[in-house]
Amino acid sequence: MNLEICCGSSPDALAALACGADRIELNSALPLGGLTPSPGMLEAVLSRGNACVLVMIRPRPGDFLYSPEEADCMIRDIRLLTGLGAQGIVLGALTPEGDVDRDMCARLLDSCPPGIIRVFHRALDLCPRPEEALEQLIDLGFDHVLTSGGMPTAPEGADRIARLVRLARGRLRIVPGSGIHPDNVVPLLEKTGCDDVHLSATCLRTSPGPRGLPGLETDYRTCDAALVRRMRQILDGTGSAGNRP
Repeated sequence: MNLEICCGSSPDALAALACGADRIELNSALPLGGLTPSPGMLEAVLSRGNACVLVMIRPRPGDFLYSPEEADCMIRDIRLLTGLGAQGIVLGALTPEGDVDRDMCARLLDSCPPGIIRVFHRALDLCPRPEEALEQLIDLGFDHVLTSGGMPTAPEGADRIARLVRLARGRLRIVPGSGIHPDNVVPLLEKTGCDDVHLSATCLRTSPGPRGLPGLETDYRTCDAALVRRMRQILDGTGSAGNRP
């Protein structure tokens, strides 16, 4: 079972790895849904040893409809961050109708070096025809797709996730994400047949410094090491099949 932790800083990523995470999805600005991390953040994680780090490629918050200028920025970020050692990229691009933007995705994937893990993120959950979108992602060459099954949380969308696993037939990995915690992860894996889980595993850190003002908050969410460790223990005692190795 693969445990993927979404992290918004290098200390969080290192803590998650130390507690048993198999993969890190490295972001900046998690309160905005996750944006592209800085080169320095990535280098700080990779400098501490071998780690499977996937980097978010998202130049701004909001929708997943990107302009040519934004696509150029994303391509530059892909080349820069994979050149520094990122083992995978996480991205998503849609049309105004909510379909996969095949041309945009193809451009972005073409900028990846060989062997890079290519992940389509939860933009899939906005697609009106997810089964059709899944086939398009497979044709484009994505390796993983992150999804909550079109629902606010993965447990709520477990039926659709299970259907996507069956439709994928091992051609890519379906990775459930959103609302996963120690009390529901085993039933989720049993119902969907997935071999991976994705979660942020955070807790609120109260700053010891001066208190914030509205719009200038000082408290923030950080990696909950105990939660990551607990999830690792649970997954080590769980068996499932359905996705490819």
